[in-house]
Amino acid sequence: MSENPVPVPSATVLLLRDSPTGEMEVFMVVRHHQIDFASGALVFPGGKAAPGDADPAIRGRSHGAEGLSDEQVSLGACAIRESFEECGVLLARRAGEEELVGPEVIEKFDDWRPRLDSGEAKLMELLEAADIYLALDLLV
Repeated sequence: MSENPVPVPSATVLLLRDSPTGEMEVFMVVRHHQIDFASGALVFPGGKAAPGDADPAIRGRSHGAEGLSDEQVSLGACAIRESFEECGVLLARRAGEEELVGPEVIEKFDDWRPRLDSGEAKLMELLEAADIYLALDLLV
């Protein structure tokens, strides 16, 4: 008798923007050629939730967490973390700012990407070190 598979919480981000000509642009990444599954495929950034994504403190370090369940906040954190790890896109803001953080923050904390990926660092540690807040309000 086979066991039923257990779903693993995960999240994927489809990054969209309007082009200068008004057409929709979609951001995708190419999976590394050394990855066993879907090597070389065009994919959206995303992956499995990490234990740190469910840290209750992330709610207080997020814009747009009001009215979201703990699971929704955790999955949003997962999506934003995975996007940063995989392609250096960080959907976050400084306190009181409308604009997303720019290259100066992303470059300063770029060395966190492999640390987050390996589990050596947790998302909440990055948020505190960079003094930033997740932009959950941009996720639909």
